[in-house]
Amino acid sequence: MDIGSVTTSYQFNSTTVNSYKSCKIRCELDSHADTCVVGTNTALIIADYERPVHVRGYSPKVGEATECKTVSAVLQYTNNDGVNYMLIINQAIYIPDKEVNLI
Repeated sequence: MDIGSVTTSYQFNSTTVNSYKSCKIRCELDSHADTCVVGTNTALIIADYERPVHVRGYSPKVGEATECKTVSAVLQYTNNDGVNYMLIINQAIYIPDKEVNLI
């Protein structure tokens, strides 16, 4: 699924939201996960719950648990007929360098 980014910048709960240029962003369905994952350049962060969580991969071989923020984010989806939809993801795990959103 290709997701378009949002071009805006504003303040929310004293957190500056980044400006994004229009580009295609990939999202992958992760049917084995129990929550969504978003990154800095792949989603518009609209809320930071200020409640970090410790996450790790499905296997201990992946490495140590990492502390990550819990956020709400918005993704824009453009359907084949040209209609735009805003997908709001509540309580997603925020990994700044993540280049593909997991939903």
